[in-house]
Amino acid sequence: MSVLAAYLDDSGTHVGSGWVVVAGGVASVQQWSKLSRAWERALVDWKLTKGYFRMTEFVNGVGDYSAWSTDLKAARLNQLVRIIDENVRLLVGNAVNEADFNEAFRRFPTAKIGTAYRFCAFLCLPAVNTWREHSPRREPVAFIFESGNKLKNEYGKILAQLGSFAGPREKFGVASFAEGQKRKMPALQAADLIAYAAYKRLVEKKIAPTYLEMAFERLFKIQTQGKVFGNPDLLEKYLRHMEDGKPYSSLLADVTGSQTTDPGAEQEPLSDFHRAS
Repeated sequence: MSVLAAYLDDSGTHVGSGWVVVAGGVASVQQWSKLSRAWERALVDWKLTKGYFRMTEFVNGVGDYSAWSTDLKAARLNQLVRIIDENVRLLVGNAVNEADFNEAFRRFPTAKIGTAYRFCAFLCLPAVNTWREHSPRREPVAFIFESGNKLKNEYGKILAQLGSFAGPREKFGVASFAEGQKRKMPALQAADLIAYAAYKRLVEKKIAPTYLEMAFERLFKIQTQGKVFGNPDLLEKYLRHMEDGKPYSSLLADVTGSQTTDPGAEQEPLSDFHRAS
């Protein structure tokens, strides 16, 4: 039985986004249960018609959120961030520049990693495993992906491809893979907030309104693991290694260490997944 769980959602998968993010949180099953109870209590007080929280609707002030003042939105977002901070051990994610990924894919069109979303989702496994290997508790991790309509086919492809790698669960400390819907799962609503915040911090130099910027700053004081990818040459190396079935646990170190073919050039480290390079 898994003791740890990672809940993951996407952001930036809409047309013309420029960046794709897959991100979320890792915590014990017990901590996720506590988060879910606190989250549901908060939403009961808010009397949302849909019965669940969705970050894009909240920010855009549509539907249930249309009559909320800025002060009310700030207070309620801070309440959710506080619930995440009190229960989530790690924020995990990956982000990739879609144009750079498409160029790398044009050079090396691997069927295993066919989309920018799948690339980010796959690399969440070694990101979580890197943290897990240095954590006092090294139990296997259950991965739960949000299965929204626009990405309905992606989950099945991810699951099928993971099954094609030799011993993926042992390599990455994976207990299980599952899909869920945020409307039914507060943990995925939290992942939705995390992924949205990571995307906004990547694409916007100045986040507005101010309450969003301040809430995101508080959110990302939690420990993070994951990277931003935006170099076609580097991305091509990743795709080739993935096609070869290279162990993911060594993939990050091997490819990052060979970002340039010029031995005299300074290596530029990959940025954290919620920060632009």
